[in-house]
Amino acid sequence: MGAFLTTLPAYMVRAIVTGAVSAAAVSGMAGGVLPLDFLGQVLALLVTVSCLAMTIRLAMTGEMKGLTGLKFDMEETRLLFANLIFIAVAFFLAFVAIILASIVMGILIAMLVPDLEAIAQNQRAAEAFLADFFVTPAGIVIMILMFLMVGFPLLYISARLVNFPAATIARQKMMIFETWDWTKDQVWRVIGAIVLAMAPVVLISFLGVWVAGALTGLPVLGDAGTLATISPFAAFAFGVITGLFSIPSQLVGAALAVFMYRGFEPDRRTEQF
Repeated sequence: MGAFLTTLPAYMVRAIVTGAVSAAAVSGMAGGVLPLDFLGQVLALLVTVSCLAMTIRLAMTGEMKGLTGLKFDMEETRLLFANLIFIAVAFFLAFVAIILASIVMGILIAMLVPDLEAIAQNQRAAEAFLADFFVTPAGIVIMILMFLMVGFPLLYISARLVNFPAATIARQKMMIFETWDWTKDQVWRVIGAIVLAMAPVVLISFLGVWVAGALTGLPVLGDAGTLATISPFAAFAFGVITGLFSIPSQLVGAALAVFMYRGFEPDRRTEQF
């Protein structure tokens, strides 16, 4: 977190790009130029990866390369593809977990429904039942169970592969599944570290979404029709504000990867013992 001011110019660029993407998305919903939205998403991804690489280098060596720390060459390219592979694996794992959780939830709800056949034949009755059910103690317990079934696999794979961003920068090659065994016997400790380190800064990010929504009037959970009525300027401001509030989570996430890499990287552990 001591690197906040040092990295602020680069993260300001990221926040501005995020705002531009939000404005382009709203413009596209209102009949604007849709490809700008896609191009903006690509640019935002490249800037985000550049900021991640910059923060990892700063935490690892104290170096600031490029213009205000931003650059994009082979280091960032490797990190980009490593992150895309990780996202693909996490997405697939989440997809499977959601399917399994939905099946379990369906079975549990079916066991608790007083008249399953009547509800199955009446969509409005089913919707009313579910709306009432999920505010009951049993419904809340089932929701928590479903959240754990989906969230824990993602947290587990994040813990096993926590080293890969720092390892990719440090070793100058893509390092993803090679780091899987590094945390083999320390998974619970790593999960605890991730939760303790990231929970406060994630809350700051959520606070940023609330503040941005309150200041701009942009509904966070609005449908496409509602969002299309928002002005591009309000959407731009929303993106900039949320981008600024996300800086602490970006810094802590990168620093945590470096901290874990220093502890788990095999060559370092051999030297220590």
